[in-house]
Amino acid sequence: MENSELYYLLALKKVPNVGDKNAKELIAYCGSAEQIFKMSKPKLEKIPSVGPVIAQAIKQFKQFDIAENELEFMQKNNIQIIPYSSEKYPYRLKSCDDSPIFIFTKGITDLNNSKIISVVGTRNSTSYGRDFCLELMSALKNTNALVVSGLAMGIDTFAHKEALNYGLPTAAVLAHGLHTIAPPSNYNLSQQIIENGALLTEHFSIDHPLAENFPKRNRIVAGICDALVIVESGIKGGAMITADLAWSYDREVFALPGKITDTYSQGCIKLINNNRAICIQNAHSLVKYLGWETKVNNATKIENENKIPLTADEKTIFKLLREKEKQIDDLHFESGMPLSMISMLLLNLEFKNLVVSKPGKIYKLKN
Repeated sequence: MENSELYYLLALKKVPNVGDKNAKELIAYCGSAEQIFKMSKPKLEKIPSVGPVIAQAIKQFKQFDIAENELEFMQKNNIQIIPYSSEKYPYRLKSCDDSPIFIFTKGITDLNNSKIISVVGTRNSTSYGRDFCLELMSALKNTNALVVSGLAMGIDTFAHKEALNYGLPTAAVLAHGLHTIAPPSNYNLSQQIIENGALLTEHFSIDHPLAENFPKRNRIVAGICDALVIVESGIKGGAMITADLAWSYDREVFALPGKITDTYSQGCIKLINNNRAICIQNAHSLVKYLGWETKVNNATKIENENKIPLTADEKTIFKLLREKEKQIDDLHFESGMPLSMISMLLLNLEFKNLVVSKPGKIYKLKN
């Protein structure tokens, strides 16, 4: 993407009343961020969901120096930007209606890793929660899963640290610009994350960690992953907001149970009781549930395939799922078979105990 388009994309983010959803519609309709600013007010008003208020805000916008300054800041500080239209944009996050139109990144990591797990919890973590973080990263160590959290004190901090200790890439989603680190005590940790993952944010270098930014941060943590783990949480708080968001995005949500008398187990117990989260028995069972076990288990799957008679079409679907779990639309695109036929084949493979379905019309090989 050329600098001129980035310039207008950055400016669009700062136009009052636009927001990410409207920005995507505007770009889709006009063809580019630059064309949005060049379009007349009457034409803008005719775009669905725009209307006179947003059209007026676009035409009256004069703070283009913010975009210019941000481009300079990015260049000086080795910061990248991933626009919504880029192939590098996290495809899981892109499926969320309210996903940001771009993400600033510092560091190097694959935000489309085949396995992404978000781990969040209370700032007032206990030894119980911290021990589980260690256990979880140990169980994940051979998966090369990307571990995402929010760099907050408590569970977030331990999740990042233990991921690094076990050689796993980790990404921290920030509720402010990349000009600072909050809390300041995690500055050294943030530098380690840059070396072994990335810092992510949708916020400009003039944006401070204001209260309203944290729910926005939480939607990225929830939307970017395959599964969200709530380690410890009170009845209210950021972790519970993130859990609700992940549930609404049709992500797998897990919660660590605790004593009913423990304050920071109350949120997890509530999620489990309300069927908003799967109760975690132990870290290894969680990894097994996700189908993220090591290659030894893949060999067992192949062996099982050879023992069970499959038609040629069933073998095609089985081999595609051996690469990774897929949505039914992906199987349709990659196999070239009709959707009705793929549905029948998947049902047959489920009957043969080889495939299981997940929410969102996603299918994977059974462990």
